[in-house]
Amino acid sequence: MKIICVGDSLTYGYPFGEKYSWTGIISGKKGWEMVNLGVNGESSGEILQRVRKHEYFKDGGSKIGSENKADKVTIMCGSNDFVYDLGGVNDVLANTLQMVLMAKDEGIRPVVMIPALCEPAQAREAWMDGLGVDYEKVNSQLLALGKELKAAKDRFDFELIDIQTGYEKYHKYVDGLHPTKEGYELIAQIVKEEL
Repeated sequence: MKIICVGDSLTYGYPFGEKYSWTGIISGKKGWEMVNLGVNGESSGEILQRVRKHEYFKDGGSKIGSENKADKVTIMCGSNDFVYDLGGVNDVLANTLQMVLMAKDEGIRPVVMIPALCEPAQAREAWMDGLGVDYEKVNSQLLALGKELKAAKDRFDFELIDIQTGYEKYHKYVDGLHPTKEGYELIAQIVKEEL
C-alpha cells in the first residue's frame, strides 16, 4: 500500500526526523510505502498551497515516491495555525476539506487526522515562555477542530483518525508540542490499526 502523508512537524517527525516519525515507523514495520511530506512550521494554508503547487495528488500521486498510484493520503494540520494565530478553526477546516476534495478528484482515499493536544506548561517553558502563546486557547481550538472534523466526516466522505483522543492518556512531549520517540510509536500504532 502507498500512502501520501501531508502535514507539518507532527507528520515530519520533529525533532527526531523522518526515520523516527510515525510514517517512518509504519513503513519499517508494515512494509508500506509512506511518502512523508511533512514540513516543520507550516500552517494548513501553507500545506494546501504546497499540495497545489507540487501537484502531489496528480495522476493518483504517481509522481511522488514510487510510480505506483497512492491508495490513501493522510492529512494532519492545524496546530501551527493556532500556535502562531494564523487562522481559526473554520480556516483549518476549510483548508483540510479542500485537500480532501483534491485527493478524491484524483482517486485517492483521504484520511484526516485530528492532531494531539499540547502540554501548556511544558510548551511555555520549552519555547521561551511560549512567545506569548495562549496554549490553553490552542487546546480549545484543537478540540473544536476535532468536533468539526467529526461532523464533516460523513458529508465529505473521508476516513478519520482521532490522534487527539488516542494520545491523551500517554500525553508526553519533548517540548510541550511534539511527541517523544515513544509518542511517535504510539501514533504509528494508532494510525496502523485505523488504516
